[in-house]
Amino acid sequence: MALIGRNDPCPCGSGRKFKHCCHQDRSIPTTPEGFLARRLNSRENELFQEIVAWAQRHLGRGWWDEGRDDLGLDAPLEELEDQLILPWLVYHHPVQGATPAERYLAERAHRLPAEDRAIIEAQQNAWLSIWEVTEVRPGVGVGVRDLLSAQERFVHEVSGSRSLERWAVILGYAADYPGVHAFAGLHPSVLRPMEADPVVRAARARLGVRTREVPPARLRAPELAVALIRDWRAAAQERATRAGALPRLCNTDGDPLLFTKDRFGFPADERSEILRRLEGLEGAHRDRDEPTAAVITCSKPGNAVHSSWDNTTIARLEIAGDALVVETNSLARADAMRARIEEACGELVRRVGRETTDPVELMMRAKDRQKTEAQSALPDPGRQALVREFLDRHYESWIDQEIPALGGLTPREASRRPAARQRLVALLKEFEQHEARRPEGERYEVQKLWAALGLSPEEKPARV
Repeated sequence: MALIGRNDPCPCGSGRKFKHCCHQDRSIPTTPEGFLARRLNSRENELFQEIVAWAQRHLGRGWWDEGRDDLGLDAPLEELEDQLILPWLVYHHPVQGATPAERYLAERAHRLPAEDRAIIEAQQNAWLSIWEVTEVRPGVGVGVRDLLSAQERFVHEVSGSRSLERWAVILGYAADYPGVHAFAGLHPSVLRPMEADPVVRAARARLGVRTREVPPARLRAPELAVALIRDWRAAAQERATRAGALPRLCNTDGDPLLFTKDRFGFPADERSEILRRLEGLEGAHRDRDEPTAAVITCSKPGNAVHSSWDNTTIARLEIAGDALVVETNSLARADAMRARIEEACGELVRRVGRETTDPVELMMRAKDRQKTEAQSALPDPGRQALVREFLDRHYESWIDQEIPALGGLTPREASRRPAARQRLVALLKEFEQHEARRPEGERYEVQKLWAALGLSPEEKPARV
């Protein structure tokens, strides 16, 4: 897995050197495998839209809502959950005995290029499961392990490589494309090991498999996917309830603040026409125009909070090459802007993806980073040695303390009881996550606890 050199030709096909092209964009892959995954994901998005349009014509417009109803959820789905629910509906949820993708392939497989068939089949062969992150390579991807089947993958996912941490747990599909692995749908809620452990145990109980690795074929059962989605949402909601004290930030329209970035693609030779139509949007103003990029700001008159403001900026549009990136600060503004763009540009543009960033999480990370930088700006070896010594004493006695998270057992007792052992493993993984955020000179070596308790991060479910 070689990294692309700064002076290598850019894999995007622009003909420019990588350092003068995609190298500056932190969302762009840095390896040939990453660019392959990006290209296949982009083509999969186009095929997905084609399958949905085909299903609307052949299965009626109700199949989409009926599939959602089959989840039997108490609370309505959030929009961000569509990144998992939509692949589930199209590739894995039977409608009258077969999934929309199966029906589409049965009718059109002979007309599709081999790569298109391989992309759809990779989606169909993926299974919904609970994956823990075992490795993070920023800018490249993440290594994941299925906590049910024990299958391992290295997934070329740039945005995930910059936001996920080791031992984070995710619910989703991993597609085995020809030559590369990629996420094929993820739930937006990432859980800690202790939060995900009950979901894993509940899944194993449904499958009647306590210790063995679960064959992927069993994980493809439609009823298991429904149960996993329900249980994961419940765990995520419980976490959100515990975190209820976090601030709720809003923009001046009163919408929950969520930095949103929508990406659209268009034929490069239609750039001038795209610009003309975007400039015709109400409130649009071109801020900058360069040979390879143009920026348009969209605003509306007045402001709901500040009466002295003449207008309110609602979106920033950047057009570069054959890509349009639309930045807004709420889902409501993002959806409204998307509708305006698609109405103005019609079939000339197609949306290829959406990224969101929670500003509360950014604030918390910035606070942690500032604290870390303040502590490490002038490292005091003597103070750091005292911190490590204190942690060594603390965890040496912790092994024999009763821990509520372990049902009142001590860690030493839990390590000897099959029913509690796996929860102890999850707890130690959370310790590793916590220590990784501390200044390097003050980190406790959690490996000491693993060794003292006779445990391993790769510990399989205990026989009970």
